[in-house]
Amino acid sequence: MKTLIGFTTLFLSLVTFEMPSARAAEFRSICSGAWDNASTWDCASGGTPQAGDTAIVRSNDNVTISANRSVDSLTVESGGILTIDGCKLTILDSGGLTVNGSVTVKTNSEMDLCGGGTVVINGIVILDGDTAELSVTDYDLVIDGSGEVLGKSDSARFNIDGDIAVTLTTKLIVGGAMEIRGLAGEVHAGKLVNNGLVEAHNPGGGSILLLDRGLYGGIGVYAATTSGSVLRFRSGTATAGMGADFEVKNGGLLKVESNISTTGKLRKMSGSGSKIRVGRASSIKFNQ
Repeated sequence: MKTLIGFTTLFLSLVTFEMPSARAAEFRSICSGAWDNASTWDCASGGTPQAGDTAIVRSNDNVTISANRSVDSLTVESGGILTIDGCKLTILDSGGLTVNGSVTVKTNSEMDLCGGGTVVINGIVILDGDTAELSVTDYDLVIDGSGEVLGKSDSARFNIDGDIAVTLTTKLIVGGAMEIRGLAGEVHAGKLVNNGLVEAHNPGGGSILLLDRGLYGGIGVYAATTSGSVLRFRSGTATAGMGADFEVKNGGLLKVESNISTTGKLRKMSGSGSKIRVGRASSIKFNQ
């Protein structure tokens, strides 16, 4: 009996040792519906996407999330739609976010990326509502292809603590407030390479694009194009090889509190109330 017990104990130990550990699941949408409805998803484990999982919103599916949730990575395929309505979606891992379709962040909602890695926007991300927010920490944000990040509300907020690349045909358009902040003491943190359009634009006024303590380059356009819209380079910003053009029109304001130098030009300065304001010990130099 003792031998049998010993053998059984050893056998169970071996079985326990050989058991595979739990693995994160991949969830693919199979229809339009609620994030928290298991019938929206195809996954061998069943259920709905949770922290540690990967979620994929497939083409032609429209998925709405209405309660705070976390996943490790999220992909929205071309033609797919994800709506974040009244809650916060957190993406935790370096798997990051890829948007080839559309993501809309509604009123009192937030998409928070905090795991490090790369966010690739080939589709569109819309902050559409009061206090809608996109927070990116320790990620690189790449707006590529025909990608667009659009803040439509006066109080929409972009909080970026990482590098941003805006490629040739893309747009980063701010209708609310945007802060691009690097980490103190690191000159390359908060790098913005703009080869497309970075614009403070809000027909209702009050749009602020704040560039702070970063390194800014590229050959695109920086613009403040509506009354009350402010494109602000705050103290500590630096430019290296910048070839960007600037536009200030229709009552927009370019506010310089640092030393900006570009091989580009002031492409347009027009409209009543349009201004360039350069602070004490600051400068802006155009090649024109």
